[in-house]
Amino acid sequence: MSGYLGTGYTGATDSLTIAQGSKLALTGASIKLLRATLTNRGTASFVSPAAPATSSLSFGTNGRLVNSATFNLGDRALLQSGVGCCGDGSARFVNLGKLAMPKTMVPSTGSATIDSLVFKNRRTVELASGTLRLGRLGGYNQFAGSTRLTGGTLASSGQIVKLMGGSLVGTGTITANMQNLNSTIAPGAPNTLGSTGIIKIAGN
Repeated sequence: MSGYLGTGYTGATDSLTIAQGSKLALTGASIKLLRATLTNRGTASFVSPAAPATSSLSFGTNGRLVNSATFNLGDRALLQSGVGCCGDGSARFVNLGKLAMPKTMVPSTGSATIDSLVFKNRRTVELASGTLRLGRLGGYNQFAGSTRLTGGTLASSGQIVKLMGGSLVGTGTITANMQNLNSTIAPGAPNTLGSTGIIKIAGN
């Protein structure tokens, strides 16, 4: 990763792809700078279960993270823009695969934060444990796919959760202002016929 993330970054036009079957681990105390497009087609993890808190992944103006496979967020993970938010040229996280907060990496009292980033979901966000916190700026925008509450919570201190397609399923709590424009809300276990559950939404 040297020459792409961190102080060794070489240029704003570079791009990097994590190949299918490969693994990427984001750990360590130094701030990680993303100034171009990082495409994940393997398995990426932010903070390993046994690691101390890892410093933030900071996005530059041209920073793009495109997840096309699996991206696991661990406890205390922080993804944020260091250049402001939120126009067409803003830093963004595009999920075309699975963004997960698994129980093996996040305790029930733990959390991960996405702040001042435009977040776009077109596949699966699965919150199995802890709380995914959205900061004051940015946006949680679901165009397709699903947001699954399977033990975790979604909370926002300012961002509107916009569901423009796909579904919201599971059992859990969303503490945020939410707009449901064209999404199916289906409490209960995902993909389980006849399952029942409760989704609590604390907001407008």
